[in-house]
Amino acid sequence: MKWNLMSDETTQLAKLPAEVYATDIHFFPKATGSKGKQVQADVFVLTSTDGKFHLISRSGRVEKSVEAHKGAVLAGRWSYDGNAMVTAGEDGQVKIWSRGGMLRSTLTQSGTSVYSVAWGPDSDQVLFTNSKQLIIKSLLANAKPMQWKAHDGVILKVDWNPVNNLILSGGEDCRYKVWDSYGRQLYCSGSHDYPIMSVSWAPDGELFAVGSFNTLRLCDKSG
Repeated sequence: MKWNLMSDETTQLAKLPAEVYATDIHFFPKATGSKGKQVQADVFVLTSTDGKFHLISRSGRVEKSVEAHKGAVLAGRWSYDGNAMVTAGEDGQVKIWSRGGMLRSTLTQSGTSVYSVAWGPDSDQVLFTNSKQLIIKSLLANAKPMQWKAHDGVILKVDWNPVNNLILSGGEDCRYKVWDSYGRQLYCSGSHDYPIMSVSWAPDGELFAVGSFNTLRLCDKSG
């Protein structure tokens, strides 16, 4: 659905087959300078439970559908420079794609579903979930990944802000946490009644939002 926040109008943009569910959606970053073509800025990626991601124009036309993972594709995110996209799936794989939807590399293969991914500020690292652990992996082939135990339950959502370089995580242990890029904990919330399903930074890094069952919380960057 497309929502016009000025007029409160909603229009249906695209419809998936009945047995297929959307899992994530992300607009292509705003075009910058001479490189960014406006047509590209009008595309979003939509990931789905049939193992595909779909590149869809702002008008709702499906530009491309790509078989990406075995099982559901759980997350899809454009890099900040718009030159790449990362997807994560139930199959435990994290994959890097070109802006046109061609596979560049498989960044990791693990035995557990990867629920959420986020790009590092310079689009040269990827943060992803691995059960109760968070892992930061560079796109450089031989770089050693950094990982740490972050929650007492499965981590469901992460976000990494390019302005303040801070990481958010939320999980089935009903807590949300703030980290620096070295994996040092800066804040840990109290235990909530329900799992933390969603976390998201405001673009300027001053605030973040936390979503749980029937609850939306707005926090400053210190937690």
